[in-house]
Amino acid sequence: MALRELTSRDAVVGAVRLCESLGSEEFRHRYGFGPARAYFLEHDGKLYDSKAIAGVAFGLEHPDRGPLKASEFSEGADGAAGRLRRLGFTITTRAQIAPPRLGDEYPNRTEIADFFGNSNVPGILRFPGERVVNAFSDEEGPYADEPPDPVEPFGYRGDGRRGNQTLTRGNKMLDAARQDRRAVRFWYRPAGGKFAFVTCSRTRPSAGMGS
Repeated sequence: MALRELTSRDAVVGAVRLCESLGSEEFRHRYGFGPARAYFLEHDGKLYDSKAIAGVAFGLEHPDRGPLKASEFSEGADGAAGRLRRLGFTITTRAQIAPPRLGDEYPNRTEIADFFGNSNVPGILRFPGERVVNAFSDEEGPYADEPPDPVEPFGYRGDGRRGNQTLTRGNKMLDAARQDRRAVRFWYRPAGGKFAFVTCSRTRPSAGMGS
């Protein structure tokens, strides 16, 4: 993979300086990159699009080969962000910069994915760069989940769509948060409404999958 051949910190700093001189929008446009969706390079107190910086830095280190195209590598933790981190740079994510606040609303799961950098938003996930688990419930979805109330913040239990729920993927992630007593955000969308971040609770042991 060509990105592994980006080994020069000076080339990365050079790409940052070029971005500063052109401006972020012109920098991305000139080299064919879109805005970062989740991962940002933090340098001297400023944020830069990690994928664009890595791609241009590659060209500065290897001028005979030129900058990498956006389609040649990924932005995620195993792509540009990971490479820059291995070179000693600080990487941060949108969820770390601007984590969800109680009451935040989004029209649908796609908007949430676009803002926080996920490729999609299933029922249970973590946003890039966070350990907090997010649980999503849609009144019009396949499960009869109820919104939280002041007495019982929320519970996650019951049958799956095809038989009993199993501790795999999202369920396993949620159960790990329960056992570690880590925070879980609860997002809810009423019929015809928007997804809203309605509560954040420390998980505690229960007879069900988690609560």
